[in-house]
Amino acid sequence: MVFDTIKYRRRNKAWQKKYDALAPKVGDIAPDFELCDANGENPFCLSSFRGQKPVTLIFGSYT
Repeated sequence: MVFDTIKYRRRNKAWQKKYDALAPKVGDIAPDFELCDANGENPFCLSSFRGQKPVTLIFGSYT
């Protein structure tokens, strides 16, 4: 089986075009959501930090 680079690029470009339209734009307000702390307690909303300080979200594993 030969890898078809042209077909792959076309499919990738179509996917990119479709989902780029849905991506947030520079300056958009982030959607609000609720998370709990690392212990699974103390829920808080992203919007509670709006206008107060920068927020960094890190999604990953600590294992």
